[in-house]
Amino acid sequence: MRKITLVLAFVLSCSLFAQDAKSDSNKRFQIGLQFNPTIENDLMYTGYFGANVRYKFYQNEKIDLDFGFNVNYLDSELEAFSDAFIFNPNLVVNFKIPNSKIKPYFSAGYAFYSAKFTPNYAFGYDPLIGKSATINYNGFSINPGARYHINTNFYIDLNYNFLRFKDDYDVKSTISFNLLGIGAGFKL
Repeated sequence: MRKITLVLAFVLSCSLFAQDAKSDSNKRFQIGLQFNPTIENDLMYTGYFGANVRYKFYQNEKIDLDFGFNVNYLDSELEAFSDAFIFNPNLVVNFKIPNSKIKPYFSAGYAFYSAKFTPNYAFGYDPLIGKSATINYNGFSINPGARYHINTNFYIDLNYNFLRFKDDYDVKSTISFNLLGIGAGFKL
């Protein structure tokens, strides 16, 4: 947690004192870090840290369209499951509010979850699994949120992320995550 705080403080200080060489409309890339305490999930994960990158490919007076890619790290509470990663390419619609530093957005995408399962005495030994197995799920993601732009270079992000994964091994089974995100980032 201390390292994340130091990284966010560094990004904030660099962004606040950076000179604005080009206007906000010409900045195509956004890079952000976030901490997301888990609200609810089906696999006993406590929360995650994440990073995201966005590229603005369309803009007009009312909206911007971005292609985004999020990578999230989840911390497992169960000994049998390893910590997990979620990879999430998505499409983002940013809504422009005239004369406001708050910019709401909505993104939708397809996410990939990967973790390792190692059976122990609590779960029993399964000869089909052996010593361990990699578990992969995939499914959709919905992510509404808002960014408060401190200046043209730096923003603070608050969002909700809903992820629903289909079990690759059991077609009828699904796994869901409800996450609240708090983060910061900068534009390039």
